[in-house]
Amino acid sequence: MKRLYQILLLASLFAFMGTTQIHAKKKCVGKMYICGVSYSFTDTVVYITSVQEIDSAWVDAKTDFLSDRNYYSYQLKDYFIKKGDDKRVCTVFFAQKRKDLNKKYVKMMKRFSKKGNVEIKQIPDAEFRFKTEMPDPESLIEQPELTKAERKALKAAAKRRKSSLLRNQRNKQLHYKY
Repeated sequence: MKRLYQILLLASLFAFMGTTQIHAKKKCVGKMYICGVSYSFTDTVVYITSVQEIDSAWVDAKTDFLSDRNYYSYQLKDYFIKKGDDKRVCTVFFAQKRKDLNKKYVKMMKRFSKKGNVEIKQIPDAEFRFKTEMPDPESLIEQPELTKAERKALKAAAKRRKSSLLRNQRNKQLHYKY
């Protein structure tokens, strides 16, 4: 009876886990600092934006990475497409502290200035500013927390699977020896 109860508990737990959506948790931070770089493999001009402040940026709760970073690089790419230069690669750098991003900015400027044939051009703030991107509402859904009993049942099931797998491997090895 106890074994039947454990099997039913595991079956219901796996059914529950199969129906829930797993998303990265995102949190809103007050300020985020961002700068963009645009370069082309066929051109010697590198465009760099100034360090700009973004209000209410969204970050991944686990890694503190800027959420939907690609949208910010697309904003810079759209700026160049409007200017008629669509063959540029655009990247963004970000940090939650201005001091940290300024260090990255100086390091980037040194790297480009070491190359003698590269011309660095600053994009004025009046021409281009990053806009805050809102994440998809679906990504804001948090994963439900498992209870202590559910976590314990999952751990026990994983342990049983591992021991049965090892047992099967030992049986195959014994079978092949003879």
